[in-house]
Amino acid sequence: RTAWITSIVFAILCVVLWSNIKTKAGLAAFLAAILASMEMASVKSGVLSVSRNFFGVLSIASSDGGGHYLMRHGTTLHGAIAKADLTLPEGGRPKALTYYSPDGAMARSITSRQDSLKAQGRNGTYGVVGLGAGSLACYSQPGDIWRFFEIDQAVIDAANNDTYFNFMGRCAKGAP
Repeated sequence: RTAWITSIVFAILCVVLWSNIKTKAGLAAFLAAILASMEMASVKSGVLSVSRNFFGVLSIASSDGGGHYLMRHGTTLHGAIAKADLTLPEGGRPKALTYYSPDGAMARSITSRQDSLKAQGRNGTYGVVGLGAGSLACYSQPGDIWRFFEIDQAVIDAANNDTYFNFMGRCAKGAP
C-alpha cells in the first residue's frame, strides 16, 4: 500500500514538473521522477528475503497468486519455482520455469545434445555461467558432469536454500 501511495505522489510530481520544463535540468528532474515512480510501482508485496551486496539487491518473493517463489536481482527475474515442487516425493525433480522451461531454447539445446550423446553411449559435460535459482540443474542426467560458475555468494546461498528453491538440492546436490 505504501508503494502505491508513493507512486501516486511521484505521478503528481511528474505532472507538475512536466508543466514547468523550461531547461535541461527541468527535463532531467522530470525523467528522474518518472523513473522513480516506475521503480516504486514495480514493488510488490510478498517479499520474503532481501540481501544487498557489491553485485546489487537480490530478493526472494512469493508470486502475486501465491503459487510460486521468484528470485529477482534488481528488477530482473532470475528464476521461479512452483511451491508444489518443493514437496515432491523423494526422487521427484522440480520443473524449470521462466526462460529455462522445457519448451525454451536452452532446454531444447541441452536435451538435443544429451540425446545425441546417449545414442553414442556417452555422457555430457556442461558448464553454466550464472546460477540463478539453479533450474538448469534439473536437466542433468546420471553420468553427466555439471559445473556452475557464480560469483555472487547471495545467489549461491539462495539457490541452495531448499525453503525457496530446491533445483540444486534435488538435481545437483554438491555440484560446484
